[in-house]
Amino acid sequence: METEAKVDPRIMRTRKLIVDAFEGLLHGNDFKSTSIKDITDAATVNRATFYAHFADKYELLDAVLTDYLVKNVRDSLQCHAQLDEDSVAKVFLAIAKFQKDLSVTCKRSYESIRPMAENKIKEELKTVFYHLIVKQDPESEREQAPIWSVLLSWQIYGACLDWQSNSSLTAEDYIEKAMPFLFKGMGALKI
Repeated sequence: METEAKVDPRIMRTRKLIVDAFEGLLHGNDFKSTSIKDITDAATVNRATFYAHFADKYELLDAVLTDYLVKNVRDSLQCHAQLDEDSVAKVFLAIAKFQKDLSVTCKRSYESIRPMAENKIKEELKTVFYHLIVKQDPESEREQAPIWSVLLSWQIYGACLDWQSNSSLTAEDYIEKAMPFLFKGMGALKI
């Protein structure tokens, strides 16, 4: 029986100091102008300690985005065993909340970190949808599941961007109006 290696609590505390300092800096500073020195000063650690945990500030940002997305998207789907309207709505709402929180808490950095956040969101969605599709239809794994998961992840992300930028609807109302098209595609249009 394999046992998991325990992580030294000091390592976890130091990593949390760095992450918390970085998140605090993003509230008032632009990501592009935030330096490693800014992060280490705010975290009260030296550069060597920072580099023991992260290769650079981009890796740190990647870790922060990943942790937040994994926690919020996967947690919102914990009770869902299949891909259906309810699970898609929950994912949409989790991503919409993430986008809104990111744009509000990181106002000055939002435009500079948005491309990296976009990639993270789409990758996380693709993974989540892939696993739900394969769980629901194991035969689709080889060819269809990867295609369906990519299409659905881009649709959800695009819908979130449109909601955030162009809609006066609540996120709940927006996804309710979008749901027929997501599940029925072009057949939902009355042409």
